[in-house]
Amino acid sequence: TTRYLYAGAGIGYGASGSNVSNVHNYGELYIGEEATCLSLIAGGLMAYQSGDTGEDGRIADSTNNAPVNVFCKTATENPNKTGLYFRVGGIAGWNQINVNNCKNLEKGKVTVKTSIFNNDASTYNVCIGGLVGYKTVWYNNNCSNNADLDLDFTVTTNDTWTAYDQICLCVGGLFGWKGDRVGNNCVNNGNISIGCTSSGRLILGGISGRA
Repeated sequence: TTRYLYAGAGIGYGASGSNVSNVHNYGELYIGEEATCLSLIAGGLMAYQSGDTGEDGRIADSTNNAPVNVFCKTATENPNKTGLYFRVGGIAGWNQINVNNCKNLEKGKVTVKTSIFNNDASTYNVCIGGLVGYKTVWYNNNCSNNADLDLDFTVTTNDTWTAYDQICLCVGGLFGWKGDRVGNNCVNNGNISIGCTSSGRLILGGISGRA
């Protein structure tokens, strides 16, 4: 079992304040069902892009042109009861800086079929977006998603109310979870298909699941 799995078809982890420009991915990202992890971050271009308030880092003028396929399952043991996350996006799984002029093209279909188990974690956020799964502050300008999202979740817990209540599924055509302004001139042209078994929360939006 991997505690934290970061998977990007182009870049796994972008350092704080770094700039990514004119990067174009044409290779499929595939995480098979034999993989098991506590938390996962995956993206067609990159998994995780760090950034702190006041830094001018960005992802710009970049595209994803290949499928993002995630079929792994989450572990059934979380001994420290820490908060867990599962974040997938056509461009990035988790992004904390500016995203400008980026596109997830039609071939960048995002497919997530997974089983999620929550053993009383303090929180379990599942965030899936055509562009970015989990996007915190800063701006997004002139971005688009043209690919479909095909999602299927089987959610189980240790049958306590806390475990059910803390599971939050956030799905959006552009952003699963957007912590601040959605941005300017951003559009989703992809279809969203989702199936899930859960007694937690499902938040779904054509642009952003949660904003």
